[in-house]
Amino acid sequence: MAIGMEPKPRASKTSSPARVPQDGRRIVLLVDDEADTLHSLKEFLESKLSVRVLMSGDAEAALRILRTTVPDLLIVDQLLPGMNGVALVKAARKVHPKLRAVLVTGHPNQAAALAEIGEDKLTHSFMKPLTTAPFVERLREILL
Repeated sequence: MAIGMEPKPRASKTSSPARVPQDGRRIVLLVDDEADTLHSLKEFLESKLSVRVLMSGDAEAALRILRTTVPDLLIVDQLLPGMNGVALVKAARKVHPKLRAVLVTGHPNQAAALAEIGEDKLTHSFMKPLTTAPFVERLREILL
Protein backbone atom coordinates (compact mmCIF):
# COMPACT_ATOMS: atom_id res chain seq x y z
CA MET A 1 0.00 0.00 0.00
CA ALA A 2 1.32 3.46 -0.89
CA ILE A 3 2.38 5.78 1.89
CA GLY A 4 -0.51 7.90 3.14
CA MET A 5 -3.23 5.96 1.40
CA GLU A 6 -6.18 4.60 3.33
CA PRO A 7 -7.49 1.23 2.23
CA LYS A 8 -10.27 1.70 -0.25
CA PRO A 9 -13.72 0.54 0.78
CA ARG A 10 -14.75 -2.82 -0.63
CA ALA A 11 -17.79 -2.74 -2.84
CA SER A 12 -19.98 -5.65 -3.70
CA LYS A 13 -20.88 -6.19 -7.34
CA THR A 14 -24.36 -4.81 -6.71
CA SER A 15 -23.42 -1.83 -4.58
CA SER A 16 -23.21 1.71 -5.87
CA PRO A 17 -20.44 4.11 -4.81
CA ALA A 18 -20.68 5.37 -1.24
CA ARG A 19 -21.90 8.95 -0.81
CA VAL A 20 -22.16 9.66 2.92
CA PRO A 21 -20.16 7.73 5.48
CA GLN A 22 -22.05 6.08 8.30
CA ASP A 23 -20.98 8.84 10.69
CA GLY A 24 -22.61 11.49 8.45
CA ARG A 25 -19.41 13.48 7.80
CA ARG A 26 -18.62 14.82 4.34
CA ILE A 27 -15.91 12.99 2.40
CA VAL A 28 -12.84 14.79 1.06
CA LEU A 29 -10.35 13.01 -1.21
CA LEU A 30 -6.93 14.58 -0.73
CA VAL A 31 -4.24 13.85 -3.33
CA ASP A 32 -0.61 14.89 -2.82
CA ASP A 33 2.63 13.03 -3.43
CA GLU A 34 4.34 14.61 -0.40
CA ALA A 35 3.54 12.35 2.56
CA ASP A 36 4.15 15.06 5.19
CA THR A 37 1.80 17.48 3.43
CA LEU A 38 -0.80 14.76 2.97
CA HIS A 39 -0.84 13.80 6.65
CA SER A 40 -0.73 17.35 8.02
CA LEU A 41 -3.54 18.49 5.70
CA LYS A 42 -5.60 15.43 6.67
CA GLU A 43 -5.31 16.25 10.38
CA PHE A 44 -5.99 19.93 9.72
CA LEU A 45 -9.10 19.31 7.60
CA GLU A 46 -10.53 16.74 10.00
CA SER A 47 -10.08 19.07 12.97
CA LYS A 48 -11.26 22.31 11.33
CA LEU A 49 -14.06 21.00 9.11
CA SER A 50 -15.08 17.71 10.77
CA VAL A 51 -14.80 15.87 7.46
CA ARG A 52 -13.64 12.35 6.68
CA VAL A 53 -10.45 12.55 4.63
CA LEU A 54 -9.38 9.81 2.24
CA MET A 55 -5.76 10.15 1.11
CA SER A 56 -3.89 9.23 -2.02
CA GLY A 57 -0.24 9.72 -2.88
CA ASP A 58 -0.80 9.71 -6.64
CA ALA A 59 -3.43 10.20 -9.32
CA GLU A 60 -3.82 6.54 -10.28
CA ALA A 61 -4.57 5.54 -6.68
CA ALA A 62 -7.03 8.43 -6.44
CA LEU A 63 -8.87 7.17 -9.52
CA ARG A 64 -9.12 3.71 -7.94
CA ILE A 65 -10.69 5.29 -4.85
CA LEU A 66 -13.13 7.20 -7.08
CA ARG A 67 -14.41 3.92 -8.54
CA THR A 68 -15.91 2.98 -5.16
CA THR A 69 -16.42 6.30 -3.41
CA VAL A 70 -18.09 9.59 -4.33
CA PRO A 71 -16.32 12.32 -2.37
CA ASP A 72 -17.95 15.66 -1.69
CA LEU A 73 -14.71 17.38 -2.61
CA LEU A 74 -11.44 16.53 -4.36
CA ILE A 75 -8.38 18.50 -3.21
CA VAL A 76 -5.42 17.83 -5.46
CA ASP A 77 -1.87 19.09 -5.80
CA GLN A 78 -1.06 20.21 -9.36
CA LEU A 79 2.39 18.62 -9.54
CA LEU A 80 1.98 14.87 -9.18
CA PRO A 81 4.08 12.10 -10.71
CA GLY A 82 2.53 10.78 -13.91
CA MET A 83 -0.79 12.60 -14.22
CA ASN A 84 -0.91 16.23 -13.02
CA GLY A 85 -3.71 17.70 -10.92
CA VAL A 86 -5.67 19.24 -13.80
CA ALA A 87 -5.61 15.94 -15.70
CA LEU A 88 -6.75 14.14 -12.54
CA VAL A 89 -9.68 16.52 -12.11
CA LYS A 90 -10.72 15.92 -15.73
CA ALA A 91 -10.45 12.14 -15.31
CA ALA A 92 -12.33 12.26 -12.01
CA ARG A 93 -15.16 14.23 -13.60
CA LYS A 94 -15.58 11.54 -16.24
CA VAL A 95 -16.52 9.23 -13.37
CA HIS A 96 -18.34 11.86 -11.26
CA PRO A 97 -19.30 14.82 -13.51
CA LYS A 98 -20.44 17.13 -10.70
CA LEU A 99 -17.41 16.52 -8.48
CA ARG A 100 -16.19 19.73 -6.85
CA ALA A 101 -12.42 20.14 -7.07
CA VAL A 102 -9.82 22.38 -5.49
CA LEU A 103 -6.36 22.56 -7.03
CA VAL A 104 -3.35 23.47 -4.90
CA THR A 105 0.03 24.46 -6.31
CA GLY A 106 3.26 25.77 -4.88
CA HIS A 107 4.76 26.89 -8.16
CA PRO A 108 4.05 30.42 -9.44
CA ASN A 109 4.46 29.31 -13.07
CA GLN A 110 1.67 26.78 -12.47
CA ALA A 111 -0.63 29.60 -11.37
CA ALA A 112 -0.34 31.14 -14.84
CA ALA A 113 -1.30 27.81 -16.40
CA LEU A 114 -4.29 27.57 -14.07
CA ALA A 115 -5.44 31.04 -15.10
CA GLU A 116 -5.42 29.89 -18.74
CA ILE A 117 -7.52 26.83 -17.86
CA GLY A 118 -10.14 29.05 -16.26
CA GLU A 119 -11.84 28.92 -12.89
CA ASP A 120 -15.00 27.50 -14.45
CA LYS A 121 -13.20 24.17 -14.79
CA LEU A 122 -12.30 24.13 -11.09
CA THR A 123 -14.23 24.90 -7.97
CA HIS A 124 -11.23 26.86 -6.68
CA SER A 125 -7.44 26.96 -6.73
CA PHE A 126 -4.94 27.95 -4.04
CA MET A 127 -1.25 28.79 -4.00
CA LYS A 128 1.03 27.15 -1.43
CA PRO A 129 1.83 27.92 1.26
CA LEU A 130 -1.83 27.88 2.18
CA THR A 131 -3.19 30.72 4.28
CA THR A 132 -5.22 28.95 6.94
CA ALA A 133 -8.28 31.18 7.41
CA PRO A 134 -9.13 31.81 3.73
CA PHE A 135 -8.48 28.14 2.86
CA VAL A 136 -10.80 26.86 5.61
CA GLU A 137 -13.51 29.42 4.84
CA ARG A 138 -13.51 28.62 1.14
CA LEU A 139 -13.63 24.86 1.79
CA ARG A 140 -16.47 25.37 4.28
CA GLU A 141 -18.43 27.30 1.61
CA ILE A 142 -17.80 24.60 -0.98
CA LEU A 143 -18.92 21.81 1.35
CA LEU A 144 -22.16 23.51 2.43
